[in-house]
Amino acid sequence: MVDGNKDKRENNFLYIGEFNNLAIATNYIAENNSGTKDSNSIGFAAQYSFPFGLNLGAGYVNGNDGADIDTNQFNLAISYELDNIYAGATYANGKHGDADLNGYELAAAYTFNQFTARGVYNFQQSETNNATTDEVDYFALEGLYKFNKSLRTYIGYKFQQLDAKDDELQAGIRYDF
Repeated sequence: MVDGNKDKRENNFLYIGEFNNLAIATNYIAENNSGTKDSNSIGFAAQYSFPFGLNLGAGYVNGNDGADIDTNQFNLAISYELDNIYAGATYANGKHGDADLNGYELAAAYTFNQFTARGVYNFQQSETNNATTDEVDYFALEGLYKFNKSLRTYIGYKFQQLDAKDDELQAGIRYDF
């Protein structure tokens, strides 16, 4: 999919506004890579949060990847939170040059005291000249334990569904200053 308009880049002009239950973001990235075509991009996103835990969002990004390939993508998202339960889904559709891209992610989490269990499924597919290729296909399980507001540990396992990719085990500790 399109790399997107991340907020930690050079030459990034970003506006984020929150208006009651509506949040909007727009940004423009002005990049000039010497020897290649400019890799400018522009993106827009909005999310509306209902008072009963439902969130709906949409976004669009359009640009050039710096190698004379035009890219664009739109995203739709929905999530719901009720007490200690979270469920969310994202759908993305776009184009990278001649390739049509689409994908989705499903996520769920449950928090019990300081422990959070998460599960996610992620799938992405590309189609070029009527040939379809699965680019991403995995599900992952993760556990996160927060000792306090600054210290947390986590462990996760990614189950790859594509033959060319290996499963992954991740573990770590994080401290926020």
